[in-house]
Amino acid sequence: GGAPAIDFGDAPTIDFGDAPTIDFGDDGGIGIVTEESGVGNDAVCESMLHNFDVRNEITNELQELREFFSAREEELSHADDITSINMFTRAPPLVAKQTKKTVSTMLSAVQHAINVLEDKRTQTLLLIRTSFPFTERLADTLSKHLQLAGKATSRLIDLNNQRQENQQQISKGEEKLKSLRKSIKQLQKKVEHAISELYNGREINIVGEINEVY
Repeated sequence: GGAPAIDFGDAPTIDFGDAPTIDFGDDGGIGIVTEESGVGNDAVCESMLHNFDVRNEITNELQELREFFSAREEELSHADDITSINMFTRAPPLVAKQTKKTVSTMLSAVQHAINVLEDKRTQTLLLIRTSFPFTERLADTLSKHLQLAGKATSRLIDLNNQRQENQQQISKGEEKLKSLRKSIKQLQKKVEHAISELYNGREINIVGEINEVY
């Protein structure tokens, strides 16, 4: 028989003309932009995303749309395959006439929307807004971290003060050692002179470890 064909006659179609688009912006925010002007759209969309069931439904719809675009992209990659051509022969013109580039762009947009919705940061922000127990636990964790950071900062200050004190003690010790070396050298000279006088002015040099202190 002939190649299989999909009957799009009474099936719902995807309208890419005036359909709402998901705008994620540069700041990671989530909003839905429509061609129609309405009152309270932001509040409605925000409420939708805060509802767990609705959010899951949106994610499921996006995943189905991703599968559709993936399949269509694969079919358009084999444009010479008569089976792929016949499958969309009876599809609405808006669907059938989409190019591979357009489908790939739509697929990337849908995948990006899914990534944002499933992102851990997005999930955390939504939980902060919708779950008071989660917010309390998060606040408690942050408070503990701040306390630990405060203790660590205080410890670092103490260590820095101690280091400065130790440095001062080392400097004082070096000055005392320098003075002691000088005193030892002077004493050595006096001893050598005294011994020299005992031996009728013969030159006397004291040798040994005493000379290593210089």
